[in-house]
Amino acid sequence: MKNRKRKILALTGLCAAAVLALAAGMRMSGSGGPEQKGKEAAEDSGNVSEETAEITEEQKAQIEEQTGVTVREDGAVEVNIGEIMEEEASVPVSREEAGEIITKEAGEGYSIENITLTERQGNYYWAAQASKGNEDRLIWIDAETGGIFANQKE
Repeated sequence: MKNRKRKILALTGLCAAAVLALAAGMRMSGSGGPEQKGKEAAEDSGNVSEETAEITEEQKAQIEEQTGVTVREDGAVEVNIGEIMEEEASVPVSREEAGEIITKEAGEGYSIENITLTERQGNYYWAAQASKGNEDRLIWIDAETGGIFANQKE
């Protein structure tokens, strides 16, 4: 039981890191030019200026559509791990089971780079990126049945 809790916490931490990486990527891919990149570099070095990078409403909505994720007024992203774990516990196919199905579906030599639970039109799916060398696959499985929803090369 302890090992299962540790695995869940570790995987949840990875999810949170992925969310933060997505948010950071969106901030950096925004409309900012060299001036904007300078602000981000200052923030990364610990010298935070009073100006913060702005994200578009579309980017904010995309980030916030994830369970347990909120973008504050200042652009900082907050992640509620408890909400994420609660949502993951609500589906019949666990993260661990989904990982096994996705690994088998991807094929020999592929490793899962990230896996997230996502809701689309009232249905839950485990979405994963699996990689082998320079080849990536995007694989989605139904979180209710474990059936393959999509398996495509990127």
